[in-house]
Amino acid sequence: MAQEKYSIRCIEIGDVDCPWEGQGKDEQELMREVERHGRDKHQWTSFPEETRNKVRGAIRKTAA
Repeated sequence: MAQEKYSIRCIEIGDVDCPWEGQGKDEQELMREVERHGRDKHQWTSFPEETRNKVRGAIRKTAA
């Protein structure tokens, strides 16, 4: 059985000019990647629950 991976693209959460795509073995790992990307590339100073919910809604599960 193929293991699932989780992925998201920045464009899917509102930044149409950012080509970044993150992947993780589970949702928690991917959320950490999204938060790191937001701090490093978009100068996020916080990761509020509203943003977390938006990210969760855009996460895709695919076969690894």
